[in-house]
Amino acid sequence: MTKAQVNSLKLVTSLLVIAGLYLLTAPRHITFEDAGLFQQVCHFGGIAHPPGYPLFTIICTPAFALGFDPILTGNLISISFGLLTLTALYFVLGELGLSVNIRCFTVLIAGIGLEFWSQSLIIEVYSLNSFLLISLVFIALSFRRTGAAVWLWLGALVLGLSLANHWPLTLLTMPGIALIYLAALVKNPRQHLTRRNLIISSLLLLLGLVPYLHLLLKPVETFGYSGGIANFSEFIAYISRSAYAEVDETGFAGLRDKVAFAGWFSRSLFEQQGWILGVIALAGISHGLRTRPLEHLGLLLITAGNSYVLIGLLGFEYNYQYQTAFSHYPIMAYLCWSIWIGVGTAFLTARMMAIRPSYSWVSVLIMSALLAAATGHNFKENDRAGTTLAEDYANALLGALPKHSALVVDGDAQMSALGYKRYVELQRPDIDIYEWENTFAFNKLPLDRVEYLQALTKIRPVFSVEVSGLPRADEYALFQAISPEGPAIVVDETTLALFRQVATGYRQDRFRYGSDLAFAHQFLIGAGNYLFDRVLQGEIGPAEAETLVQVQQTFPGAIAVASLAMATGSTLLDRERLLMLLAPYEENFPVAAMPGEKWQYYIMLSRLVPADRAVSYIERAAAAQPDRRNPAWCHLNPEACQVR
Repeated sequence: MTKAQVNSLKLVTSLLVIAGLYLLTAPRHITFEDAGLFQQVCHFGGIAHPPGYPLFTIICTPAFALGFDPILTGNLISISFGLLTLTALYFVLGELGLSVNIRCFTVLIAGIGLEFWSQSLIIEVYSLNSFLLISLVFIALSFRRTGAAVWLWLGALVLGLSLANHWPLTLLTMPGIALIYLAALVKNPRQHLTRRNLIISSLLLLLGLVPYLHLLLKPVETFGYSGGIANFSEFIAYISRSAYAEVDETGFAGLRDKVAFAGWFSRSLFEQQGWILGVIALAGISHGLRTRPLEHLGLLLITAGNSYVLIGLLGFEYNYQYQTAFSHYPIMAYLCWSIWIGVGTAFLTARMMAIRPSYSWVSVLIMSALLAAATGHNFKENDRAGTTLAEDYANALLGALPKHSALVVDGDAQMSALGYKRYVELQRPDIDIYEWENTFAFNKLPLDRVEYLQALTKIRPVFSVEVSGLPRADEYALFQAISPEGPAIVVDETTLALFRQVATGYRQDRFRYGSDLAFAHQFLIGAGNYLFDRVLQGEIGPAEAETLVQVQQTFPGAIAVASLAMATGSTLLDRERLLMLLAPYEENFPVAAMPGEKWQYYIMLSRLVPADRAVSYIERAAAAQPDRRNPAWCHLNPEACQVR
């Protein structure tokens, strides 16, 4: 075999290892996040949520039209672009002067990165985004090395395609890529900044943006976030993400949140492949800046743009919900981190070999051990082959609804799993699902939503899932009836089994993925409220009582039961029992606990202990969320909470 064939074989072997890991750990059922929404968009050829991701939907729609299993099809799309990203990364490393062995090692390191692995398993836009952006890095490095105009042209085309996939993350990446380009352009501007190059590059950039026409050409009745886009002003509002303004800027986030997020992200870098390899990445940054300063300064700008700059631009509060939402944005930052692990490995290996050539084997053994350790840890964190939470929830809820029901939901998490089961898998075709804000729904609600739904109860049973603004005539385990005239529903064993399953999984830390854990946490609050209300009504049966015991052994279940007991003045749980229920979490909040739940917890404790101890709990409650939403903080800072 020639040297080129041997090198190709090494790369292919590395990619096959990663592909095997991804296939082993990819989910077999629908998941939360945006997976169910993308499944529906790709299945029906619709429009994804803002900014629309038109390039991705153009790719996924024909893939789904082939008729294979939709979950497998969606996963394979992301896996394929994940592998293409690693292939492009291999060539980036070559442009940075690394040997083939180090490049293959780095491909493996990047592939098993905690977040990159996670986003390569489910139907999402981020593996395509990383492929396009890492390709831009390679193109920029190639242009810097050769000065050939073809790299300028190709870069313009790929930039346009990347903007047509995820323009916010692309713009955040561009300063670093532009810096790499700039050195070659400044070195010989007359050669590169010619009219011909500018015209060709501009036309290719526009060609890359053509997928956006895909959004405008869809009919108004298209399935999507808000249906089709009727005119140019709607188009601009859509791609500018104006609908997410309140999500991106909560109104309560301040400098403290941004500093905390920056610290969290910095720690997450070291968690991608482990702290030892993280230290090696720092050595790689130092060595890279000394030997190839411009290229590595560009990589630093890419890392900062996709992390610290983005944190500064967003108004996210520092809590688990927003950590989960933010975690997949810095994929390019994590890829740059992997590059520096490779650079650091090459540098340290060279230093060891300078002492004694045979030490190269020591380096191989150490790096292999670190790679194996990181793979084992991240396999456990990302193994979603047995994940069934979204599937089980959707099956239980749809199965519990009476025939010919209408169901109103509010939020992507509900519409994602339930919409997929109902409209893609065609489960329970007798049921119609409405989304309270008319997003991703085939059935649109009129402006007078409440009146319309109340009138609908005269024709068919109508239920909702935690929709504020709708009346709640009867509470059931998984949903509420908006009219008392509907059929009676008995709690079935499937629902109780789901309660117990989620409670057990929560206690045993089985929900490792952010969206699963966040859902399980809120789900157990609802379960605790429902089951203890059954106790208060004197209607609870033996199976429900057994289930309640398991639910209240979790933090969300415990605060639900305790808060309902204290709010109603129930004597079923006296002071001692309430303290026993709450005490295990005083210094041990679960990671998914929200600030509002923490101050609620401390306030409850302050009411259960003697006055001399209550003061400390009020102070801790105030510190849990220092703003006017927190009554404990307002108690200690009354002037700050005055209405102006």
